[in-house]
Amino acid sequence: MNERMLPADYVVVGAGSSGAVASRLSQHSRNQVVLLEAGPEDKDRFIHIPLGFSRLFRTGQDWDYLTVPQPELNDRQIFWPRAKVLGGCSSMNAMMWVRGFAADYDKWAAHSSEDWSFRNVVEYFKRIECVEGAQESDEGTSGLGQVHSRGVRRRRVIPRGCCSGGQCRRCGLLFGRRIVVGSGFA
Repeated sequence: MNERMLPADYVVVGAGSSGAVASRLSQHSRNQVVLLEAGPEDKDRFIHIPLGFSRLFRTGQDWDYLTVPQPELNDRQIFWPRAKVLGGCSSMNAMMWVRGFAADYDKWAAHSSEDWSFRNVVEYFKRIECVEGAQESDEGTSGLGQVHSRGVRRRRVIPRGCCSGGQCRRCGLLFGRRIVVGSGFA
């Protein structure tokens, strides 16, 4: 066996979401980063079409996994799509960027650490994203993640009086604040 040593400061296994970590690590020239991926290049057109990912199921770009038998489902096994391609499972998705509701992050912060509050995590979102036509102060403009919104209704203001009995507040919506009602594609 012909062995060759490859010096590395970091070894990242999988070029899916963890590939973003490899990208960040490699931005510093002092870091030697090795990225390992089992699959081929992401050349299939359905990888690059928003919502085209289901056309990749049970193809050469999918590991074609099934779950173990699920007792709660009369021992049925459920198809569990996992991409076998450069980009990993990040290449087998709907190509949508959805942050989640600010109230959810604030609830996590209340139960754990203020670090999880939306006010704190939004700074990480801003570092990740480059939002096309960004207009809000909480939208990133220089990150590696391109977020496009052409043809997508992105925001609207919830008018006073549309909710009663505190429903909006329980959902994390504040009157007169902008909320995401659509989504972008990455």
